[in-house]
Amino acid sequence: MAAMADPTNGKSPSREPYRPPKRVPPPNHRALQDAVNRYAEYHSLAPNRVQRWVAFMVLGGALSRFQAEDHGPAFLVKGGVSLELRLRLKARATKDYDTVFRGERDKLLDALDEAFATPYEGFTFRVTRPHQMTHMTRLDIKVEYQGKTWASIQMEVSSWEGTPLPPEEVPAISLADFGLMGPASLPCLPLTKQVAQKLHAMTEILASGQPNERVRDLLDLWVLRDLAPPSSVLRLICEETFRLRQRQPWPPEIVVPPHWEAPFTELARSLELSIEDAEDAAADVRSYVQRIVDTTEATDEHTRHADE
Repeated sequence: MAAMADPTNGKSPSREPYRPPKRVPPPNHRALQDAVNRYAEYHSLAPNRVQRWVAFMVLGGALSRFQAEDHGPAFLVKGGVSLELRLRLKARATKDYDTVFRGERDKLLDALDEAFATPYEGFTFRVTRPHQMTHMTRLDIKVEYQGKTWASIQMEVSSWEGTPLPPEEVPAISLADFGLMGPASLPCLPLTKQVAQKLHAMTEILASGQPNERVRDLLDLWVLRDLAPPSSVLRLICEETFRLRQRQPWPPEIVVPPHWEAPFTELARSLELSIEDAEDAAADVRSYVQRIVDTTEATDEHTRHADE
C-alpha cells in the first residue's frame, strides 16, 4: 500500500503507534467506522472530521478518473478541502467540497455520471438535488460504503475563469490507516488562483446590500501569505480575477466589519494561531496585498500559459 501524507504531520501521541485494521479493506461499514473512531481517539481529533477526510479523499479519487479534453484532470479541488490538503491540521475544518470543472457546464452531470459509474475502493456515489446558480452548480453527493451511507457532501462546482494554468498536484490525506488505498495526490486549483479569488470574495460589496460574511477568507489569507508569496504572476492573476468579476477594483480596500471580530477570534484560537485579532490580521493582509501590487520582477509564465 503506497505511503501518503499524514494529516497530523507526525504529531502523534507518545505511546504505541496506531495500528491500522487487520482486515484490509474493512469488510463493511461498521468495520470502517470503528477504524475511523479509533484513529480519531488516538490522535485527539473529532471523529466527524476524520470521517469527512475519508469521504473527501475517495470522492476526489473518483472524480480524478474523469479527464478533460486536454487529457488533464477535469475536476480541480479548491476551497476548504484544498486548504486542508496543503495545511493539514493548521487549516480550519470544512464540510463542503468545492471544485472547478474544466469542461462545458452543460456536460457537468454527464461527467459526474461517468466518474461515478464504478465504485472506488468499495465506495459508491450518487448525485442528488443539482441546482444551477449564476456562477456555479450546487449539488449533494451521497457517499456509501459497502451499501450503507457514509457521508452526504454538498459540492459546489464552478467553471474555470481566466487564463488557463496547469493544476497543482497536492499530496492526499492518507487512507492507509483505515485499510483503504486512496489517491496519492489530488489535482488542485493553483494556489495563486485561490488567493486571488479569496481576496475578491472577502472584499466584495454585495449588490443585495447584505453584509459580507467571508470572515473565513481573512483567516485563510493570513495563513496562506507564506505559501503564496508575492510575485508578478500572482499580481497578474489578481488583476485578471478582479477585472473578470467586475465588482470592485484592484487593489481592494480591506475593511473588517464589526461582526467579524468574534468569529475570527474563535476560529484563530481553535487553530492555535499566533494571531487572534481580526484587525491585526487585516493589517497583515493589507501589507501582503501591497507587496503583490509592488512586484515588478520579469516573468512571462502567465502570458505563456495564456498563449498555449
